[in-house]
Amino acid sequence: MTIPVPIIAKLLREVQGEATTLVWSQGVTLTRKDCSFVATTLKASESVIHVRIPGKPVSPKVTLWPEEEEWDCDCRSQESPCEHVAATVIMLKQGKVALAGATEEGNEISVGGAHVQIQYHFTTRERERVTELEIHREIGSGNSREVFKKTILSYKSAVQNKRTKSPDLISSQADFQVEQILGTYRGGALERVRLEALFKAFEPDQKIFLDDEPVELSTSMLLPKYECVDEADGYRLRRKVNPDIHQQFRHGVALCGNTLHLMKSTFLLREEQAMVEGEGSFWGAEREGTLFNKIIPTLQKKIIIEVSSLKAPQSIELPPRITIQLEKDQLHDGRYCLSAVANLVYGDPEIARVNPRGMEVIPQGGSLKDRKRARGLKRNVEKERDLLKKLSSELNLQIGRHAEFQNIEAVQFCEKLKGWDFTGDAYKMFAPQERLLVPDLKAVDASGDSGDVEFSVKFLNPGVADGAGSELDFKRVMSAWELNEDYVPLLDGSWAKVPKDWLDQYGRKIQDFLASRDATKVTVPKHEQIELSTLCEDLGVELPDTTKQLKSLVDNFSGIKDARLPKDLKADLRSYQKDGVNWLHFLKDAGLGAMLADDMGLGKTLQMLCVLEKRSLVVAPTSVLYNWGAEIKKFRPNLKVSYFYGPDRKLDLNSDIVLTSYGVLRMDQDKLANQEWKTIVLDEAQVIKNPDSLVAKAAHSLRGDFKATLTGTPIENHLKDLWSQFHFINPGMLGSLKDFIDGYSKPISGGDPHTAQRLRRKIKPFILRRLKKEVAKELPEKTELLLHCELSKEEREVYNTLMSSTRKEVLASLDEGGSVMEALELILRLRQACCHIAMVPGQEPSVSSSKVELLMNSLEESIEEGHKSLVFSQWTSFLDLIAAELKQKNIPYLRIDGSTRNRQDIVDRFQGENLKDGESPEPVLLISLKAGGVGLTLTAADHVFIMDPWWNPAVEAQAADRAYRIGQKNPVFVHRLVAQGTLEEKIVELQEKKKDLAKAVLEEGGAALSLTRGDIMDLLS
Repeated sequence: MTIPVPIIAKLLREVQGEATTLVWSQGVTLTRKDCSFVATTLKASESVIHVRIPGKPVSPKVTLWPEEEEWDCDCRSQESPCEHVAATVIMLKQGKVALAGATEEGNEISVGGAHVQIQYHFTTRERERVTELEIHREIGSGNSREVFKKTILSYKSAVQNKRTKSPDLISSQADFQVEQILGTYRGGALERVRLEALFKAFEPDQKIFLDDEPVELSTSMLLPKYECVDEADGYRLRRKVNPDIHQQFRHGVALCGNTLHLMKSTFLLREEQAMVEGEGSFWGAEREGTLFNKIIPTLQKKIIIEVSSLKAPQSIELPPRITIQLEKDQLHDGRYCLSAVANLVYGDPEIARVNPRGMEVIPQGGSLKDRKRARGLKRNVEKERDLLKKLSSELNLQIGRHAEFQNIEAVQFCEKLKGWDFTGDAYKMFAPQERLLVPDLKAVDASGDSGDVEFSVKFLNPGVADGAGSELDFKRVMSAWELNEDYVPLLDGSWAKVPKDWLDQYGRKIQDFLASRDATKVTVPKHEQIELSTLCEDLGVELPDTTKQLKSLVDNFSGIKDARLPKDLKADLRSYQKDGVNWLHFLKDAGLGAMLADDMGLGKTLQMLCVLEKRSLVVAPTSVLYNWGAEIKKFRPNLKVSYFYGPDRKLDLNSDIVLTSYGVLRMDQDKLANQEWKTIVLDEAQVIKNPDSLVAKAAHSLRGDFKATLTGTPIENHLKDLWSQFHFINPGMLGSLKDFIDGYSKPISGGDPHTAQRLRRKIKPFILRRLKKEVAKELPEKTELLLHCELSKEEREVYNTLMSSTRKEVLASLDEGGSVMEALELILRLRQACCHIAMVPGQEPSVSSSKVELLMNSLEESIEEGHKSLVFSQWTSFLDLIAAELKQKNIPYLRIDGSTRNRQDIVDRFQGENLKDGESPEPVLLISLKAGGVGLTLTAADHVFIMDPWWNPAVEAQAADRAYRIGQKNPVFVHRLVAQGTLEEKIVELQEKKKDLAKAVLEEGGAALSLTRGDIMDLLS
């Protein structure tokens, strides 16, 4: 061994230091197996060692550079060093590396006993005056060499199973790859494809011979060269002799010294091959131009041609350039389009033009001297390529191809031509004019006493001196702006720039006024004049008198005069209630509708009673219908009230106020809609939130001078809740439902703050919403708590089973196009299982409920401390189960649900009124969420229990506000009971998101969200 011991020892330490513990351990294991380590090269500068592993067909090849302390292995392991490198340096240190056909310091060493390598022998044979190459494999060395005809695996198997006494074979990845390339090869000339694959597969350390002489294979290809030389009075094209090539073989293989090279293939046409191969081709002086301007440039794209002729035209260099010819073409309808064709030329004026066939001299191009110079013109291919790339990217043109542009496309194309070399008069027709359209707006009082305002907007073209044909209507310019076009056609046929900055600021506002109306002369309804006043001020347009009177609504009612209160009013109004009455009176006098959306318990009914007059209609839920009668009798005793309700109902038009229900409105729509009312009030107006419902359509059909809605929850689930109510109070103000959804609902639901701000500004004058914390500061504190209960083992099993089946049903429904509401119906049983499994079909009614047990414990504690409680559930069947538990524990209770007829009597008893001597009011009131969510004042209670969380937080808030309203003296505690580890927890999270829906539109900030497919999937995850 010629590698110094210190170098080996240092290499060992380096490998061990770099190897992971696992790799080093695997390497040590390899040294203890029956492995052979055979070197084909063993030097201090470089050593190649094969690791022969029993049972493994491939012997990993380890290459070491001991002096440089570097290594490599062809095993393709992700680790470096790998276990083969580790094992090799260990065996090298122990002196257990065998030599097989290796070269040690340049001296040949005989084949080492039991291991041989495959040798590859190329042989030549002459055929049809062409030398072809064949190949075969041999093993052994010297006289003991033999042709290797077996496969590597069969040979190794025979050695391993001792069916032969032949030496073992060291085989590498390359040997297997070569065997695969040869495949079914059984001799004969090697074709080009197989030759290329062999050259790539062979590795430098493999033994390769050509007619028994060792050779090397090079992966670098030789490039064939050709030349143009002088001959007689002309030129000859031919192949140039390469002095380095000693011998050439068929299919492009050449021997240079002792190295075989592949020659680069040339893809010449048959006629091109005839020009350059063999003796080549002769070109007379008369064909000089064709040779140097066409033939040689074309061939130079494929091969190397050296022009060594002394007579060839002197080469000149000119920069290529692009020229664009513009023309106007008339279409069949009489309009014109712009036609453009680009050319790649040399010279200015041009003397040569490049086309797909090559470069041609223009016969009439430039002077005679220029045309002679063109014979020696040298193309700048790289510059041409850059110009063509620029032409394509900037103008989307290709040389020689006509392109047509019409309308705005022609204008935009002409705009792009700045900086390009173009010719033709067509540019003047389509070139955009450097002038802006100037907006011209007017707002004037309409004739008559209607109080309406005419609003017009148009654009003037300052480029037209006399003004003739200079006006453009707003719609035409707006359409160009919405399409993000830069220019708009003028009436005189020219084009002008779209005033984008101005339209970005004011276009959308103006469009709201002009929607579905004549864009040149618009009568603006009163409900839009308030926003119009702000727009006119921003634009410097004089406000008409009618609009000035409404402007006071914009900034927090500043300037609104105090309204005269009814003489028969029997109530002392709080300051915020007086402000509300002033606001209602102002809108009523202006002929505008109003939405009073004060928080629960702030006296919306009382404020509205201050505005009611003769011939008023009040529509309310059945549950509070008679409460309205009691309130009118209490606060406005001089008003005559009639009820249009019940099976024998009759419409009494002689009464001052007609009270009816939403159900009756739906059934007797025609009878109520045929009347002209002075005032129409919808109480709890969220009932008409669905504009497609029959009750909403009935409400929208009512006719009245003043329309108002009362609601504590103007937005429950979707923004169309708001649209439906505004369509009642101010029809057309928010456009059609489709326009509202596309223009407001979708952008706001997507989190667009600008659209939310625009909607807030539009509705602000017509909606009045005050919160308790803002105006009723004397109210005690309200605390909201989450009470978590842990389901029992039996409840958890039922819940998990339902969850599995429900998830499958919901996924199937949504995949088949089912709606979100259909999915919620499927989830219903799952929610009920969170409350009481007795509500689930197939379960025993006698089972207990963890949630009910938690409620009982809380109620017993609150009763002991002297508190009264409201218990809400959306399911009367759940209330039945709670009532049974209360009876069992001897806890007195009252109940209100949809079947209750004496609601007010129950309310009075719970409040402690009309009790007999010695009686005590019941401490608990069970209420169904639907029946008790509106119209009840229950301030005797200071504890509220929400038994089952609902999707809509506004509904729960309504329930809680039965106790938390004016008149409450004690702190109020709202308890929401939630089953731990169930979808109820996710419903609570969803409620927090949905609270932002109203906040986004009614308050500053917030992002509107609605229930989506994604929300449903989150609930079931």
